[in-house]
Amino acid sequence: MSLWSTSWQLARKELSGNVSGWVISVIFTLYTAFMLMVLARQINESIFNQEYVPFHNFGLNLFVLAMAPNCSFLFGGRYLNFHKNDSFTRHLRVMKALPISNKQLVVSRMMQLVVTAIIMNTLLFIMLFVWNEHDPLSLQLNAVNFIQLALSWCFCSITLGSAYVYWEMGYNGKVYLISGLWFCAVILLISAAAVFVLPQSFLKLLADSVQAYGWWIPLIGLAAAAVVILISARTTERRIAARDLF
Repeated sequence: MSLWSTSWQLARKELSGNVSGWVISVIFTLYTAFMLMVLARQINESIFNQEYVPFHNFGLNLFVLAMAPNCSFLFGGRYLNFHKNDSFTRHLRVMKALPISNKQLVVSRMMQLVVTAIIMNTLLFIMLFVWNEHDPLSLQLNAVNFIQLALSWCFCSITLGSAYVYWEMGYNGKVYLISGLWFCAVILLISAAAVFVLPQSFLKLLADSVQAYGWWIPLIGLAAAAVVILISARTTERRIAARDLF
């Protein structure tokens, strides 16, 4: 069978067999939508009342950077104590015992990432769109701009999520956990620095960008996601080939 057909069969089996992961991820996405609504509204209220809002911007920036990659994952049983039981390595060991190439394994995982990101971000932005239409202190985007914003966010989610795939498949659970903590530290620093550099939150900056430049923003996001996925897939494939899974 071809690379793409085999990879898609593997991806479809993983996605369809992870019912608990879908349930948890839907709940997580609903929570993300709610928090984005609350944080964005706090900022808009502060601006409306001519108040100082750097702390609100920091909170929203931190939340956006932390949650965006997580919208491309299904949080099933393998994420429970993975740093102790090394569940991802054990799963990879089982898959490697099958007549499947490393490239097929990696492409399959990237397919899962993309499919999950599309579904979860669609759910996320349906909720945000309803809020945007009924809240006078919302982002105030028209339907086309909102679609552009949703696509840009989705591509950002895929881009950041592909880094997690590299850690997930390329290293043991403890290294995966440490890498995730380092990533959290980096986004914490970026969010803090942005308060002093940018006059608005990342979400508002992205919303203003799609209003100003239209489809160029999601197109740039698509190009960035494609490049990062390609680089991540190749490095992950090489890393798997060099790993000792026992």
